[in-house]
Amino acid sequence: MKHVWHETGAGLICLALGFGFAQATSIGSIGVKIAIALFVGIFGAFVVYVVNAAKKDGPIQVFLPQWDQESGGDFYQDGFIQKKGFEQAEREIKKTDKAHIALNVKYNPMDETTSGKELLKSMKEHYEKGSRYFVMTMSGKVEEVWGGFREWRSSLNTIWRWWDKRKAPVLIVTVASAPNLADAKNGIVRWYIRSEEESRLLADYLSKLGFKSAAAFGVTHHDGTHDSTYGKEGIKQFCEEFEEFGGNVPDDMRIYVTAKTAKPKIEKFLKEYKKENCPGIFVVGYGDMVKNTLTELVQGGYEGCIACTSTLTDRQWQPPETILNKSKVKIFTVLPRLKNPKEHLVDDNRNVVFFFARKTLLRVLKLTAGNADSNSFLENWTDGLEEGPDELKLEYFKCGDVLVHLHIVSADKLK
Repeated sequence: MKHVWHETGAGLICLALGFGFAQATSIGSIGVKIAIALFVGIFGAFVVYVVNAAKKDGPIQVFLPQWDQESGGDFYQDGFIQKKGFEQAEREIKKTDKAHIALNVKYNPMDETTSGKELLKSMKEHYEKGSRYFVMTMSGKVEEVWGGFREWRSSLNTIWRWWDKRKAPVLIVTVASAPNLADAKNGIVRWYIRSEEESRLLADYLSKLGFKSAAAFGVTHHDGTHDSTYGKEGIKQFCEEFEEFGGNVPDDMRIYVTAKTAKPKIEKFLKEYKKENCPGIFVVGYGDMVKNTLTELVQGGYEGCIACTSTLTDRQWQPPETILNKSKVKIFTVLPRLKNPKEHLVDDNRNVVFFFARKTLLRVLKLTAGNADSNSFLENWTDGLEEGPDELKLEYFKCGDVLVHLHIVSADKLK
C-alpha cells in the first residue's frame, strides 16, 4: 500500500499546485482552471508511478524450514534437503544464457512455531521492497497463509492499482497435500507430486498384491495430535483410495507417530495384528519418522508389504540396507516419470524432496528472467512451458496445479 499513498499524495500535491498556478494566471474560466489542476495532479501521480515501476525487481523470496537445525527433528531435516535443492537451482541458472537477467534469491527460515500471520507480514515487507515471487514449502505452513495471501493480493487490485496487476504477488508452493490448494486466478500455483496421485498408485499396488486390509502410519509433530497436514491428508487420501479398490483401513489402524514414538506405537500394533491376517502397510512422512517406522516394523517381525510415500527416496531417511533387503518384507515407493521414457532420474535427483526444490526454483528463475510480469508468469506457468533438463511427464491445469505421472519402484533399488 505504500506505493498507493506515494501516488495519491503526489497527485494531491500536484493538484493543489496546478490549481494555484491556474489561479495566479489570467485564465478566466473556472472550468479551465479545474481542468488544468486535474491534469497536473494526474500527471504528478503518473510520474511517481513510473518511478516506482522502474525500480529494480526484488529477489525471489524462498520460505523453508530453518536449514541449520538438521538434528532438530523431521521439520528441520526437510528444510536441510530443500535448501540443497534450491541452491543447486541457483548454480544451474548461472550456467545458462539467462544468468545476467535472472532474479536473485533470498532465503527465509521458518521455525515450527512460526505463524501464518508472521509469514504474511514478512511477505508484505518484502513486497514493498520490490519482491513479488514467493516460493514456499511445508504443507502446514502453506495452509496457514493460503487464505491471507488471497485476501492480501485481492486488496491490491483497487481502483488506484488497476493498471499495475503486472506487479501482483505470486505464491509458488512445492507441497504434496492440501487438495484444491492451487488458485492461479489469485496468484497461487503448485509444483510437486500430489497426494492424490501418489496415494492412489500405492493403494492400487497394495490391492493388486491381494491385500484387503491395511494399516496407515502418518507423521505428526506432537504425540497425541494430527498436527502435520502432510501426515493427516496423506492418510486421508490413502484410505479413500484403498477403499475404492475394495480394501479397508480400520480407524484403530490409522496411527500417527513421531520419530520418537515410532517404537512404542509399532510394538503395540505388532502385538495386536495377526500374521495369518497380515495387513498391508502405508507410511506417509519424512525425516527420521520414516526411517524409524520402517525399521521398527521389520525388526519387530512384520511380514508383508509396505507402501511408502516418495519421501523414502531421501537416503538419509531410509533404514539400513539390511532392513530394505529383508526377504519376507517388500518395501516400495514411487518416483516421477520423465517425458523421455528412455531417461531416468539419477544421483541426487532420485531424492524427490531435493528434486522438486531444485526444479521448482529453477522453473521460477527461468520464467521470470528478463520478464518479471506477474500476469505473463502465471500464463506461462499454466501453459506448461518448461525447459530441460529432466523434463517430467506431467499435465498442467489452468487452476495452477499439476499432475505428475509416477511409477512404482522397489526400495532396494534406491540405494
